[in-house]
Amino acid sequence: MNVTDKKYLIGFLIFVISFISLEFIAYSFAEDQYISSISYDERQIDVELEFSSKNSINDNKLMSITFFDKTKQENVKNLTFFMTITNGNSQILKEYFYVNDEKLEIYVLPDIENKLLIKGNQQYNFDAYIMTPSAPIQIEGPFLIQDEKYKIILKFKTIDNLENIVSHLEPIEFEIDVNKMKFKNNENFKNNLSNERSSINFLEVEANQKATLNNFGFRGQDIEPENLEQKLRIFLLGGSTMYGTGATSDDTTISGHLNQIIIDSFSSKQFEIINAGIQGINSDVEKQVLEKDIIPLNPDYVIVFDGWNDLQKDHSPTVIYKNWKFMCELGNKHGFETSIILQPIAGFGEKSLSERERYFAEKAVDEFGTKLISKISIYQEYKSKLKSLPEYCTTHNFVGIFDSNDKEVYYDEGHLNDYGNELIAKEFFQLYHDDFISLSKQISFKQNIPKSDIFLQITFQELISNYKTPDFILKIFQIN
Repeated sequence: MNVTDKKYLIGFLIFVISFISLEFIAYSFAEDQYISSISYDERQIDVELEFSSKNSINDNKLMSITFFDKTKQENVKNLTFFMTITNGNSQILKEYFYVNDEKLEIYVLPDIENKLLIKGNQQYNFDAYIMTPSAPIQIEGPFLIQDEKYKIILKFKTIDNLENIVSHLEPIEFEIDVNKMKFKNNENFKNNLSNERSSINFLEVEANQKATLNNFGFRGQDIEPENLEQKLRIFLLGGSTMYGTGATSDDTTISGHLNQIIIDSFSSKQFEIINAGIQGINSDVEKQVLEKDIIPLNPDYVIVFDGWNDLQKDHSPTVIYKNWKFMCELGNKHGFETSIILQPIAGFGEKSLSERERYFAEKAVDEFGTKLISKISIYQEYKSKLKSLPEYCTTHNFVGIFDSNDKEVYYDEGHLNDYGNELIAKEFFQLYHDDFISLSKQISFKQNIPKSDIFLQITFQELISNYKTPDFILKIFQIN
């Protein structure tokens, strides 16, 4: 080995040792302080997790999280993240949080006897918890209990602005051993916290507090990433109407109703209905959620239900068309069906409105203070753009879906009550019933193929009958 080779070897060893040291620092910097880093857009973002109390380990605790952009030398702005806390095999917390150039402080009131409860203000986007001077975020329940160990996972959702989705970044994990923690004194600590709920949320919908979030931050039960049971995955993508703001439970959202209809209609349990509705997002964000969050979960069908939030954002018909077209092209490229639906808004169709519905329809304004009802002509242009989308992407206009119904269906100008959600779900099933059956047959066929090599006598027509995308046919013959 010559001198140059030795220098390279020594340099490599120094790099490896430094890297190992960094990994060690990320998880055991101190008993009460944990630091980790993540790279994003050629920037290093340091995440510092710190614990303190008023006087002793027996007091209430304070968990502080700082997100520092080491490259820009400033705290990260407009950061939304999904935090999961587990204790052994039990997940005790799954919630969104938001910070903007500040340290996030969460007061913890350990209580081994009761289920975990979180209190605090929530903002519109993602229904994320935020800090306010009058309403600190509080966690009450079985967290930071002596003799227990916890895993805290932080998954970034937005950075820099609320329409910049960064779900592709690897989550940050911290392993916490309470017995090793000293809980340093914090003189500014508020030890006598209120046991009353400080707020409900942006719409004061009590039911939203009971919404179940899964391991991917969507509303509903946990999702198995590998889909080992080979279920047909139908994703319902949209904003807060699809999420279910206005619904009284997870079961009375659009996805909840559709799931029950499918269970009642099909004897098998082949379908998995996934609610990918997110509070406050428009088509700019939906296309990112589809690309970064949904496609890795191998969807079979994606139904996009939107329009209202784009109108709120004053998006032109050209903008929403480009986003719709992009989502259709993603479906065509990745082999799943995509359907775009223009959602109904109170006062935009011919429905006879109740007094409550009429009040919201006349009062509603967009983000810039313009009366929403004055923008019906723009929404009509949205409808016209639906017809221009590629033929491999099905489209439906739901603006007049409630025209013949005199019952109250709207919670406000755009969100639906339980009955409205049920009507939408029934219409979904009627529209996509045949497609669901076709997909079900494909899955049954694949599941029944024996592992040994077999030869199937099948005609060309039978081979392509269930596939609508030209991309699939090209792949069969390897046409360039």
